[in-house]
Parts: sequence; C-alpha cells; structure tokens
Amino acid sequence: MAGLFASGQIVWLLLGFMVVEAVALTLYRRRTGSGVAAGALLINLLSGGSLLLALHAALIGEDWRVVGVWLGSSLVAHLADLRQRWVSRYCATTGNVTATAQPIASALPIAATNGLPVRR
Repeated sequence: MAGLFASGQIVWLLLGFMVVEAVALTLYRRRTGSGVAAGALLINLLSGGSLLLALHAALIGEDWRVVGVWLGSSLVAHLADLRQRWVSRYCATTGNVTATAQPIASALPIAATNGLPVRR
C-alpha cells in the first residue's frame, strides 16, 4: 500500500473512481430527471480532479510550479462552482430564472418562471 502512495498511483485509482461516479450520476440524471446537473457535476469534478493531480505531482516530486498550476486550476473550478451555486440560490429565493440556474428552475412554481420554458 505504501508503494501506491510513493509512486503516485493512488491518484490514478481515485481518478478512476471519480469517472465511475460521474458516469453513475449522469445515468441516474438521465433516467430519473433529478440529481446533479451535468454542468454542476463537471465543475465539481474538475475541482477535485485538479486537486488530485496536484497531489500526484507532489508525490512524484514534480517541480513546485506544476503543483501550483494544478492547485490554481482547482481554485478556478472551485470559484466557478461557488458562483453557480450562489446564482442558483439567488434565483430560487427571488423567483428570477436565468440560463445559469436552469437546474433549479424545475423546483420553482410555474408562476415564478415568468413564462420562460423550463427544462425538466
């Protein structure tokens, strides 16, 4: 087990689990119409995947700049995730429906959608 960490191979195993998770959540969304929207899922997985790649770079002794690039990309994805969540929360509380908040729109009453079509 120590060899998995020392070589960085543990990261590839974890990334594989993330791919399985993404496929499972996407299939669930397609079958039921509920669950995590594809865009929100992608942003979340990009953030986590970037952190794992930063860990991999550190474990195998890459230059600090490589680790920094992966950490920076994780930060960008994390900030995009936060923005998406705050916009969705704002739209859900005010009844304002925008293109970035379409996953939340299906939970709103018809009157709150201002006559805009809602994707279900």
